[in-house]
Amino acid sequence: NDDQRPVSATHQLANRTTAQWVKGLQSSNGWQLDVAQQQLVLRNDPAAVKPLQTMANADKEPLARLHALWTLAGMNRLDAELVANALQDPHPGVRRHAARLASQFPVVDIEKKLIELSSQEEEVGVQLQVAITLGYFDSPAAGKALGQFASRHTQDNYRYAAALSSIRAKNLPHVMEGALAGTKQAN
Repeated sequence: NDDQRPVSATHQLANRTTAQWVKGLQSSNGWQLDVAQQQLVLRNDPAAVKPLQTMANADKEPLARLHALWTLAGMNRLDAELVANALQDPHPGVRRHAARLASQFPVVDIEKKLIELSSQEEEVGVQLQVAITLGYFDSPAAGKALGQFASRHTQDNYRYAAALSSIRAKNLPHVMEGALAGTKQAN
């Protein structure tokens, strides 16, 4: 009798609901997590947006928050408010990825948070990403913060290189202003 055969794993995956795929982002199993993220992005179901936003802002697991952010980005449903919140996440891994995603949102609120992080962040991975992302912002304040960051880290090849790699024609005068101000403060 066909009704008594076990349901195949493929069939079980194909019949999962959007809510089940969202819950899959909370898995500690990397394969399940990756498949859930892939399916959510491919399906691009609007019903997933609200639960993913909630997960990105409030899930107890940093990995779930991080994957919710990237899933929303893959669905083209990530917004500046979520990124701004993630820049203040208690976990440095989430902050680092939020800083990477911030380049997509050149808005004042995010720029202010990146500038704050450029001088206050203690975790090196986040510092590197913030320095890189500041190069996407053309404002005088972002350029100045980048220059100050560079002047604070002249003895650290990686952080200094991250700052230098973010210098562009549009921000160069402001980077120089910040670097000179940072050098004066150090002396």
